[in-house]
Amino acid sequence: MSFLSFFEKKPHPFTKFCLQASQWSLWIFFFLFPIFFLPWTTDVLEINKQTLFVFFILFSLLFWLGAQIFTKTIYFRYHPVFLLFPLFFLVVLISAIINQTGFLSWVGESLQEYTSVLTVFIGVILFYLILHLAREKYFLKKSFFALFASGIITSFFGICSLLQWQILPFDFAQSITFNTVGTINSLGIFLSFLLVLACGYWATEKKIPRTFLVLSILFSFIVLMLIDFWILWLSVLLGLLGLFLLIFFQAEKLAKNTRRFLLPITVFVLSLFFLVLPSPFQRHFPAEVVPSFGASKEIMQQTWKEYSFLFGSGPGTYVYNYAKFRSNEMNTTPFWDVRFDRSGFHFITLATTLGVLGVGIFVFIFLSFFSLCLKKLRSKETTETSWLAMIFPVWISIVFSSFFYTSNMTLQIIFFLFAGIIGSICVDRTIHHHLKKKRYVHSTAIVLFILVSFGIFVVLFLTGFRYVSEISFAKAVRLERSGASIEEINQKLRKAVFLNQYHDIYYRNLGQGILEEVKEELSLQEKLSEQRGQYLQSLVAAGLNASMRATDLAPENVLNWSVRARIYQQATDIIPEAQSHALSAFEKAWQLEPQNPLYPTEIGKIYFSSAIKKQQDPLKQSTHEEIENDFYQAQMYFEKALALKKDFGQAHYQLVLLFQQQGRIDDAIGKMESLANYHLKDTEIWFQLGLLYLYRNNTEDLDRAQLVFEQTLMLAPTHINALWFLGYVQEQKGNLDSAIKIIERVLELQPENQNVQKKLEQLKQGKITQNQAILLEQEQNLSSSL
Repeated sequence: MSFLSFFEKKPHPFTKFCLQASQWSLWIFFFLFPIFFLPWTTDVLEINKQTLFVFFILFSLLFWLGAQIFTKTIYFRYHPVFLLFPLFFLVVLISAIINQTGFLSWVGESLQEYTSVLTVFIGVILFYLILHLAREKYFLKKSFFALFASGIITSFFGICSLLQWQILPFDFAQSITFNTVGTINSLGIFLSFLLVLACGYWATEKKIPRTFLVLSILFSFIVLMLIDFWILWLSVLLGLLGLFLLIFFQAEKLAKNTRRFLLPITVFVLSLFFLVLPSPFQRHFPAEVVPSFGASKEIMQQTWKEYSFLFGSGPGTYVYNYAKFRSNEMNTTPFWDVRFDRSGFHFITLATTLGVLGVGIFVFIFLSFFSLCLKKLRSKETTETSWLAMIFPVWISIVFSSFFYTSNMTLQIIFFLFAGIIGSICVDRTIHHHLKKKRYVHSTAIVLFILVSFGIFVVLFLTGFRYVSEISFAKAVRLERSGASIEEINQKLRKAVFLNQYHDIYYRNLGQGILEEVKEELSLQEKLSEQRGQYLQSLVAAGLNASMRATDLAPENVLNWSVRARIYQQATDIIPEAQSHALSAFEKAWQLEPQNPLYPTEIGKIYFSSAIKKQQDPLKQSTHEEIENDFYQAQMYFEKALALKKDFGQAHYQLVLLFQQQGRIDDAIGKMESLANYHLKDTEIWFQLGLLYLYRNNTEDLDRAQLVFEQTLMLAPTHINALWFLGYVQEQKGNLDSAIKIIERVLELQPENQNVQKKLEQLKQGKITQNQAILLEQEQNLSSSL
């Protein structure tokens, strides 16, 4: 393979150093990015891979530009197709600008780093670097060896996780689904690419590292057998089919050693076998759940209507679109409260977030580079045929996976990398300009190089700051999980906010942390002094400021509005008009996620709480009509929640409480019976239903109460309150022997309880108490468990 160098025959040592530094930056990166993870962040993969991506690619760019400036030579490979990548970046940039989606689109957060403006920008740089550096045969060899070595390690970690061999000391690495790529299926997709590449290398190259390639193929295939996902097998089959067709039509160039085809053919046959029949080695792990094609298509169409048909809703914003436009049918599934951040199909995710232009350019890139490969293969040149025979099958697999699976940082990098390799192999057209012919041009180039270098270091500096802030946020999360004080947690959150003032998640969590501080203060059984009242007001103000900053940074994020509403809810006794602000915030949250029954339930709870306060107001400042209107509004919103999700327990239970408050005990019992039918194994629901029967105390209510208390004990035999009240029922029915046996069981569970001892003595004396029993243990808040 020829290399059109921009160097002189004897390049200056500094020039040689710059080129080698640029190449080594890429080789090290190719080895690291599939296996790279760090335990210091909340997400151990994506943000770390993105940070690695930014640092290594920008350093490689800096050295590559430095080599050209020092030699006073501009060297640029050109083809009209290569403009598609800057155009794709331009669409991503415009989409982020017009939709004003902030940090999520520009940098990426919550596993959306792979589609951000920053990642696409660095990906385009990687494409152009590979385009110019991959003309040397040894560069490609070392690049592939780095990928194969990394793939072997990645496969090894995947095998250990799938077989539950715990070799890493981290808690997150103990899961069967842990790997260094992403989801289990994304690991399989990545390894299917390497498997096809290794088979192509084995079949077409003269000198091959046999042991190295066999290990890569073997380990990758073992992982695919353990996962056994049809998309993985099709990815391998399509790639190998492309390889075989190339070898068939280019037999005079490629089919020099037919024995080399035995291994790829074996892999092809086995892949076809496992596509048709289940793998006997398949491991059972949690299935990856993603929106279906039909649901994704509907969300895409609704997004185009609401936002821009051409530019979509902005990079990384699929989670917002899903929340706003998902079908109500999801409320009948266990995933009714899950906000999916991507479609199950990468091209639909792009179409939704980047519009027709974004996905159109993306598809055109695939087709154009496919065409470049075919054109090169039809030419009479034979120098690059073997390399193209390796790369072209992988490109087929990449195209297939982009249409039938989703993406992440690792797969996104693979896309830019192999596009650059194809461009380098297929295109020879170059711009080769000597700057020393015109002095002012060289001076201008030096100034531009200084400016670009400054920009690179600014990006690196900001990326470092962002990473340090993420570490501080992760420390806050770990402190919360370990049960640390809320003051310690908020200290770390404040540091994260200080280091990165554009990340809405940090502000939202800080608002939640301050809300917990307010709850702790209000839970103290102390008189609210003037000084303590001022402190509470300052806490509430700080929490509100944090939550408002979060909604300002990401106004489309429903979670930000929910936290803001809850802070206002907590401040109703401290800040005037807090209730109306809480209602407005929950209304906004409901607008952003109209199929979620949680928000109308929360609005109803605010009206319900307001009605109770007005009822209990000693000054009687509210009229009867105002109180009844609040009750009516509360009931209306609870019923709206049930219209969205008929088995939503919180709304059912709030209606039970509302009916009780209004004295509508029959309605309360009817609603609790409905709730019990939806939650057959919830002991607290059955127990509360029994209490309602006792409270109503109709003719057959003792029998009904007995049945539900017995049902509670079938689910939880040591439920102390259910035993206690079942004993009370038997006492009221005159079954003293049964009552004594039941209370004796209660006494075994609570031998020091004087009330139980006293009750047992009364029963043994034949005394029956008419007063209703009281709870022995405080029950958990039922609404919080639903």
